[in-house]
Amino acid sequence: MAKEEISHGLINLLLVLLVLGVLMTIAIFILRPTEWLKHSRDAQRVEDMIELAHAVNLYLADHQDFNKLKNNQIYNSLSAKKDLNEDGWLPLNLTSISSGAPFARLPLDPNNNFSYYYRFGVNQEKKTFELDCVLESGINQNRQLTDNGNNPNRYEVGTDLTILK
Repeated sequence: MAKEEISHGLINLLLVLLVLGVLMTIAIFILRPTEWLKHSRDAQRVEDMIELAHAVNLYLADHQDFNKLKNNQIYNSLSAKKDLNEDGWLPLNLTSISSGAPFARLPLDPNNNFSYYYRFGVNQEKKTFELDCVLESGINQNRQLTDNGNNPNRYEVGTDLTILK
């Protein structure tokens, strides 16, 4: 009798492990946790782009200009410098905005590596700018295509979406 109870217990344990394995496999294929992480990082990127564009617009509204910046120069977040003065990756003195700096530190791409980083470019004469980034989730690829910019592989915001190539 003890042997039967042990074998029934082992069979029950194997069945439970089998069911758990099947459920975990289904959860991985249906929920795709890596895709959700990518989507979450993309949401942060889009929010950062909007906040950065707002900060640059505030900077320009305060009768500031881009006279210290160069046309055709691409400024990017790969340096990881988050200072709000001209020493940050966004080379504008955002602390000079009369209503105050819009954030405490410059945001960086959640990955901030050679594949995923933020870019900034200006047209000095027209006082226009563009910010962009790459979105990594397949769910968001259409956003890069429909942002009215000139680069279908990057999400673009700003006042002239043709500055960065």
